[in-house]
Amino acid sequence: WTANVQPWVTHTVFETSARFEVIETWKPVRDAAGALVALEQEAVWYDEEAFTAPLVVRMRYVKRDAINSPTTRHTFIGCVSNIRNVDGKPTQVGKDHPEFVDYYGRPWAQVWSKYFEQGWDKPEENAAPADVLDLFR
Repeated sequence: WTANVQPWVTHTVFETSARFEVIETWKPVRDAAGALVALEQEAVWYDEEAFTAPLVVRMRYVKRDAINSPTTRHTFIGCVSNIRNVDGKPTQVGKDHPEFVDYYGRPWAQVWSKYFEQGWDKPEENAAPADVLDLFR
Protein backbone atom coordinates (compact mmCIF):
# COMPACT_ATOMS: atom_id res chain seq x y z
CA TRP A 1 0.00 0.00 0.00
CA THR A 2 1.37 3.40 -0.92
CA ALA A 3 -0.02 6.70 0.31
CA ASN A 4 0.95 10.37 0.34
CA VAL A 5 2.53 10.28 -3.11
CA GLN A 6 3.36 13.75 -4.38
CA PRO A 7 1.41 14.91 -7.45
CA TRP A 8 3.28 14.30 -10.67
CA VAL A 9 3.09 14.09 -14.44
CA THR A 10 5.24 12.03 -16.82
CA HIS A 11 5.20 11.56 -20.56
CA THR A 12 3.70 8.08 -20.22
CA VAL A 13 1.16 8.34 -17.40
CA PHE A 14 -1.69 10.66 -16.53
CA GLU A 15 -1.61 13.30 -13.83
CA THR A 16 -2.32 12.39 -10.20
CA SER A 17 -3.04 14.38 -7.06
CA ALA A 18 -1.68 14.29 -3.52
CA ARG A 19 -4.51 11.85 -2.66
CA PHE A 20 -3.10 9.16 -4.97
CA GLU A 21 -2.90 5.69 -3.37
CA VAL A 22 -2.01 2.25 -4.73
CA ILE A 23 -2.64 -1.26 -3.45
CA GLU A 24 -0.44 -3.80 -5.21
CA THR A 25 -0.69 -7.59 -4.88
CA TRP A 26 1.22 -10.49 -6.39
CA LYS A 27 0.00 -14.07 -6.67
CA PRO A 28 1.42 -17.26 -8.16
CA VAL A 29 -0.16 -18.84 -11.24
CA ARG A 30 0.14 -22.63 -11.30
CA ASP A 31 -0.55 -25.28 -13.92
CA ALA A 32 -2.71 -28.40 -13.33
CA ALA A 33 0.25 -30.21 -11.73
CA GLY A 34 0.84 -27.34 -9.30
CA ALA A 35 4.04 -26.08 -10.91
CA LEU A 36 4.63 -22.34 -10.88
CA VAL A 37 4.21 -21.03 -14.44
CA ALA A 38 3.74 -17.29 -13.90
CA LEU A 39 3.32 -14.45 -11.44
CA GLU A 40 0.33 -12.15 -11.63
CA GLN A 41 0.59 -8.58 -10.42
CA GLU A 42 -2.46 -6.46 -9.74
CA ALA A 43 -2.33 -2.78 -8.85
CA VAL A 44 -5.45 -0.84 -7.91
CA TRP A 45 -4.95 2.92 -8.22
CA TYR A 46 -7.14 5.25 -6.19
CA ASP A 47 -7.28 9.01 -6.52
CA GLU A 48 -10.54 10.79 -5.66
CA GLU A 49 -9.40 14.02 -7.30
CA ALA A 50 -7.96 12.63 -10.54
CA PHE A 51 -10.02 9.50 -11.33
CA THR A 52 -13.77 8.98 -11.57
CA ALA A 53 -13.29 5.34 -10.50
CA PRO A 54 -10.38 3.21 -9.25
CA LEU A 55 -8.06 1.95 -12.00
CA VAL A 56 -7.04 -1.70 -12.06
CA VAL A 57 -3.84 -2.76 -13.80
CA ARG A 58 -3.02 -6.46 -14.19
CA MET A 59 0.24 -7.87 -15.53
CA ARG A 60 1.15 -11.53 -15.93
CA TYR A 61 4.81 -12.49 -15.95
CA VAL A 62 5.08 -15.89 -17.63
CA LYS A 63 8.13 -18.08 -17.12
CA ARG A 64 9.17 -19.05 -20.65
CA ASP A 65 12.54 -20.62 -19.93
CA ALA A 66 15.06 -21.34 -17.18
CA ILE A 67 17.12 -18.33 -16.14
CA ASN A 68 20.34 -20.06 -17.21
CA SER A 69 19.05 -21.32 -20.56
CA PRO A 70 21.59 -20.63 -23.33
CA THR A 71 18.79 -19.90 -25.80
CA THR A 72 16.97 -17.32 -23.68
CA ARG A 73 17.56 -13.75 -24.77
CA HIS A 74 17.42 -11.21 -21.96
CA THR A 75 16.55 -7.72 -23.12
CA PHE A 76 16.49 -4.68 -20.87
CA ILE A 77 14.25 -1.92 -22.12
CA GLY A 78 14.29 1.43 -20.44
CA CYS A 79 12.83 4.80 -21.21
CA VAL A 80 15.64 6.88 -22.63
CA SER A 81 14.03 9.82 -24.35
CA ASN A 82 15.14 13.31 -25.17
CA ILE A 83 11.82 14.94 -24.37
CA ARG A 84 12.57 18.15 -22.49
CA ASN A 85 10.56 21.08 -21.16
CA VAL A 86 10.87 23.76 -23.83
CA ASP A 87 8.81 26.88 -23.14
CA GLY A 88 6.53 24.90 -20.82
CA LYS A 89 5.79 22.13 -23.33
CA PRO A 90 7.26 18.63 -23.65
CA THR A 91 9.40 18.75 -26.78
CA GLN A 92 11.62 16.18 -28.49
CA VAL A 93 15.07 17.80 -28.71
CA GLY A 94 17.90 17.01 -31.12
CA LYS A 95 21.70 17.06 -31.00
CA ASP A 96 21.82 20.85 -31.34
CA HIS A 97 19.93 21.32 -28.04
CA PRO A 98 22.15 21.81 -24.94
CA GLU A 99 20.14 19.25 -22.91
CA PHE A 100 20.30 16.52 -25.57
CA VAL A 101 21.78 13.24 -24.30
CA ASP A 102 23.15 10.79 -26.86
CA TYR A 103 22.25 7.67 -24.86
CA TYR A 104 23.52 5.26 -27.49
CA GLY A 105 26.75 7.10 -28.23
CA ARG A 106 28.54 6.64 -24.87
CA PRO A 107 27.40 9.94 -23.27
CA TRP A 108 29.75 9.50 -20.30
CA ALA A 109 32.72 9.43 -22.73
CA GLN A 110 31.47 12.58 -24.46
CA VAL A 111 31.15 14.42 -21.12
CA TRP A 112 34.60 13.24 -20.01
CA SER A 113 36.11 14.39 -23.30
CA LYS A 114 34.35 17.76 -23.18
CA TYR A 115 35.22 18.67 -19.57
CA PHE A 116 38.37 16.73 -18.66
CA GLU A 117 40.38 16.11 -21.85
CA GLN A 118 40.72 19.66 -23.17
CA GLY A 119 44.09 20.10 -24.86
CA TRP A 120 45.04 16.43 -24.67
CA ASP A 121 46.85 14.73 -27.53
CA LYS A 122 44.58 11.83 -28.32
CA PRO A 123 45.72 8.72 -30.19
CA GLU A 124 44.47 8.07 -33.68
CA GLU A 125 41.38 5.90 -34.04
CA ASN A 126 43.41 3.03 -35.57
CA ALA A 127 46.54 3.44 -33.46
CA ALA A 128 46.92 -0.28 -32.71
CA PRO A 129 49.66 -2.07 -34.66
CA ALA A 130 48.39 -3.97 -37.70
CA ASP A 131 49.61 -7.34 -36.38
CA VAL A 132 47.47 -6.88 -33.27
CA LEU A 133 44.43 -5.97 -35.34
CA ASP A 134 45.00 -9.07 -37.49
CA LEU A 135 44.23 -11.21 -34.43
CA PHE A 136 40.59 -10.09 -34.63
CA ARG A 137 40.09 -10.99 -38.29
